[in-house]
Amino acid sequence: MYPKENSQHVLAVFFFLKQPPNLSQTFQTFFPYQHINKPIPMITPGIKGHLEQTVTDEVCADRIGSGLVKVFATPMMIALIEQTCNESITPLLEAGQGTVGTHIDVSHCAATPVGMRVWCDSTLVEVDRRRLLFKVAAYDECGLIGEGTHERFIIDSAKFQAKTEEKKKSAD
Repeated sequence: MYPKENSQHVLAVFFFLKQPPNLSQTFQTFFPYQHINKPIPMITPGIKGHLEQTVTDEVCADRIGSGLVKVFATPMMIALIEQTCNESITPLLEAGQGTVGTHIDVSHCAATPVGMRVWCDSTLVEVDRRRLLFKVAAYDECGLIGEGTHERFIIDSAKFQAKTEEKKKSAD
């Protein structure tokens, strides 16, 4: 980046102008990518999430193809975990932002039959610029059924979607 003294000289020039400049715009001109690694101030470790659902035939391993038994499917537990983490921080994002899951490390340690209630609790444990790391645990009415970590990244939704659509064009 620019040395601190250069920034002071640039700002000193504005002192002689009759009308004050738009410093935000000026800063953006000299540092056009400053927003990329800017931490999101409202998203801090400790944010918690909680979602629950009842196990139905539609979320069982035999129905979605991840197994042959009528129990809560691992992919559906993962989906519950991702949804819990996403919904816990979505209200804190700026307009036009979203999050995408990038990594999950979870064990599914107990089966849950149809009709039982399951839920997921998440806690944001680390924020590194746009990277968010959650500790997650899933439960049914008898106890722990899964636990681990989940990583998400904050994205500009429109730019992300446009870039993804470009991928489709390059495949043709």
